[in-house]
Amino acid sequence: MDNFEKVEKIAERAHVSFEDAKAALEATNWDMLDAMIYLERQGKAAGSGSTYSTTYESNAYGGEQYNRSSNANKKTFGDKVKDLLRKSDENHFRITRKNGEKLIEFPIWLAIILVIALHGFALVLFIIGLFCGCGYSFIGPAKMDVANKVMNTCEETADSIKDAFNSNKNNQQ
Repeated sequence: MDNFEKVEKIAERAHVSFEDAKAALEATNWDMLDAMIYLERQGKAAGSGSTYSTTYESNAYGGEQYNRSSNANKKTFGDKVKDLLRKSDENHFRITRKNGEKLIEFPIWLAIILVIALHGFALVLFIIGLFCGCGYSFIGPAKMDVANKVMNTCEETADSIKDAFNSNKNNQQ
């Protein structure tokens, strides 16, 4: 493995810049494991709880090759599903009236199941709720600012359509 590949691997695994990865490798005489430890001690490597393993393997010439592999930041599919389920249970979808009165609140996983089960009917209910003065938001420990901005934009759009309809109705009378 040439030096550039080592820099790439360290930068990828430690989530640092190429410059930091190269400096760490140079400081540790291009030893990848020592470079990771060096970055961790400096507080630059992501995931200080990373694990590393070392193994010896035979190569084609009958000698042994020393391999160092990192299991840092590797999550299995099952771990990712568990994280997703945990987050969808911790965060909630809330429906409120315009005056702030809470109508209902339930976990996001239930909202996803309802949308899947009701298909287009869920969209129709969502739109009817907007025109009937309901507001929607996501709450919980996860930062859902973008989703809440979208919900606010939907509410504002529904209000402007209602206002335009009411003004046209008043002008016709």
